Amino acid sequence: MCRHRTPRDMAADPLPRRLTPGLLLILGMGLLLFFPGLGNHDLWDPNEPVFAEGAREMQERGTWLLPYVNGEVYLDKPILYFWALRVASLPWGSVTETSARLPSALPALATLMLVYWFGRRFFGERAGVLAAAVLATAPVFVWEARFAQMDPMLMLFLLLSLLCFHRARCGRAALWLAASGAWAGLAVLTKGPMGLVLPGAAALVVLALERDLRFLWRPAWLAGAAAFLVVATPWYLTLAFTGHGDWLHEFFLRQNVGRFLDPFDHARPFYYYGKRFLTDLFPWCLFLPLLLLDRPRAGDPAAERGAWRLMAVYAAVVLAFFSAAGAKRGVYILPLYPAYALLVGRFLDRALTGAASGKLPRVARVLTQVAALALATQGLLAVYYLQSRYPEFTAPAAWLAGITVAGALVLVVLNARGRSTAALATLMGTLAAVYLMAALIIVPQVDAYKSARPFSRRILEHAGQDAPLRSYRFWKWRSNYLFYTRRLMPNMNAMEDLEQFLSTPEQVYVLIRERDRRRLTADLQASFHPLETAHIGAKTVHLYTNRPE
Repeated sequence: MCRHRTPRDMAADPLPRRLTPGLLLILGMGLLLFFPGLGNHDLWDPNEPVFAEGAREMQERGTWLLPYVNGEVYLDKPILYFWALRVASLPWGSVTETSARLPSALPALATLMLVYWFGRRFFGERAGVLAAAVLATAPVFVWEARFAQMDPMLMLFLLLSLLCFHRARCGRAALWLAASGAWAGLAVLTKGPMGLVLPGAAALVVLALERDLRFLWRPAWLAGAAAFLVVATPWYLTLAFTGHGDWLHEFFLRQNVGRFLDPFDHARPFYYYGKRFLTDLFPWCLFLPLLLLDRPRAGDPAAERGAWRLMAVYAAVVLAFFSAAGAKRGVYILPLYPAYALLVGRFLDRALTGAASGKLPRVARVLTQVAALALATQGLLAVYYLQSRYPEFTAPAAWLAGITVAGALVLVVLNARGRSTAALATLMGTLAAVYLMAALIIVPQVDAYKSARPFSRRILEHAGQDAPLRSYRFWKWRSNYLFYTRRLMPNMNAMEDLEQFLSTPEQVYVLIRERDRRRLTADLQASFHPLETAHIGAKTVHLYTNRPE
């Protein structure tokens, strides 16, 4: 007999056969927040252009085996995201800003649906809606859903693998472990070994806490292992047997083991994610102490206790794994957020009904009010800051401030009248309105500072598609100029190579960063002449030639 579900619960496992109001609400929220204006700004460094360029060069070469960037095999990531990007680009005929971001937006929407379903099954309908709404209004989740990143896809596959493992303990173990293994295989094809390590470690900890390690010896695990191998290994084996052993060495040893043990970039202290948690999940980070105090007790249903434990363990495993790693980026712990949202959703539901322990519902109301006032304060401070530094953003910032102030005032009034549910809905609606306005109005304005498209046009006005064009000491995969010029720019790292290139009799062109330009002006012997300068984001880049035009 399953220790987590009753037979009646087990029969209810399939997804809802009808569109419930909660499901429609969450679906509408995801569609509204993730998709409008998805292509209204150009691809931004550092990650968006490299992924789009990798898929574009794959398409030009007519290959599906490996991504190429600047004519070289891209060694940093596996293949699945690039496949998804190419498939998403089929309706447009080529890679576009919209098609590059669809493989992020669609998994984010699917994750919202999955969080709603899991919360509904184990914590109740309203808890499922609240959990999905918490996730949809978390700043980092909205941001990553709207940009070309492979982490939303990884997040979805990891969660699916974990939930299939959870279901396997309640019957038909072979089928559900096979599904879990298949999803883990897709996660490994998305970002490497962590696709197996994270759900595997979480499952092991859960079994140990529940004193059910004997489940590990069930023959059904063979089905899970077989499914994982069938999904994950063919592409890696193909590389091994087609002369791409260098890719495997670079990816597994340097990009995974090396980044974890002795990082060559993004090295940060172990407490780094504590700070990111506070900003990336605001205001929902405020409820962490409360949901821990209101964890399930012995008298609560076994299904609820098992689901809460699964999500808490998974969140802790993800946080511990990436905190132990030497290389850290905020997006790495994105897989943690669906689990955390489910825990917050359960707590908020219990706080609204008064079922939460002691004075926790009252504290939750206070925190909701604090969150709204903090948002309003941030909006007003943003207007003050931008008015002096970036006056062109003052008007949209004032609108954002107006939204946050209005939302805070409405929330205070509703809380004072004891309408906690409406107050919470107001907070979520205010956040959604802020994100939507930022996506549709502010981000396109910021694009004028971040886009490489105008400078790329000027590059083509000088060099065209045929004149020799290279880059000097650029990051190996710097790709925004490649994507928007639709041409390659082989990189040179040695000054001797640059000297030789500029000394050729034909006219040639080279891109040089500001920090290298100063040194070259003093040390370079070959003549070079400035043509164009651009400020793109925080970087300044120059186009030079070896003879005046």
